[in-house]
Amino acid sequence: MFVGAVRFSARCLEALAAGGLRFEAVMGPEGPGPNADYEDLAPVAARHGFPFRRFRKISEEASYLQGLAPDIIFVMGLSQLLPPAVLSAARIGVLGSHPALLPQNRGRHPIVWALANGLSRGGLSLFWIDAGVDSGDLWRQAEFPIAPEDDAGTVYEKVCRAAESLLTEGLAELRDGTPARRPQDHSAANVWRKRTPADGRIDWRMSSRRIVDLTRALAAPYPGATAALRGTDVPVGRVEPRPGDRFENFEPGKVVGMGPRGPLVKTGDGVVELVEHGFVPVPEPGEYLL
Repeated sequence: MFVGAVRFSARCLEALAAGGLRFEAVMGPEGPGPNADYEDLAPVAARHGFPFRRFRKISEEASYLQGLAPDIIFVMGLSQLLPPAVLSAARIGVLGSHPALLPQNRGRHPIVWALANGLSRGGLSLFWIDAGVDSGDLWRQAEFPIAPEDDAGTVYEKVCRAAESLLTEGLAELRDGTPARRPQDHSAANVWRKRTPADGRIDWRMSSRRIVDLTRALAAPYPGATAALRGTDVPVGRVEPRPGDRFENFEPGKVVGMGPRGPLVKTGDGVVELVEHGFVPVPEPGEYLL
């Protein structure tokens, strides 16, 4: 069985199908739900001749899954909790994914938090889902660098490529029904919380580097960072640091000039240029962003 709802899901399904795995069914939700990167898996399933089934909640599909009695249920990119009745439906187990190097950085929005926190390394873990939060035994992992110029879109692509490699390399174990299990070191774990819209609001008192990281973190496929002008929230897609020594006595959030591509805004320790933004009209020097 294969369950998924996003672009990452489609990449994983394609990799497994290219490796010769056959699926009794592919399943996906009725609509995008909270997923900005939603992708309908029905066309992918049809292309490979796999039956497709839609569901409202995966928790309502336990009887269906138990009736098929699959060896492995692949759950790759689904923002729904799996109840015990679904977890017990697979003979070998339910294989999930998490775009971080477990046991570190469990929880929600790992790509966003990795970039917002300025991490220089990222990764992907394929693991056996249990009743906890990203706490099941590990199957395979891959690590990759996060470069200063990376944003959510390029890190997402690195995660997809890592998944394709790990799944392809592990095909023999999957076919034989002998995939490995390695317990996590729970003492080394931390859990990231769910991101809220307020987390996307730029606080101009932060350092220029942190503001750059926040806009990188919320780039497509995510909804973007925001700033407020004249009481209206406006998306800010990309900012770049600029020399700001002569503006050290200015208040954070003040527009101090115009750069080649956008307004220059004072930060907690310097100046950034708004390279990609949605301001119409463009804020003028002397105005304040909140």
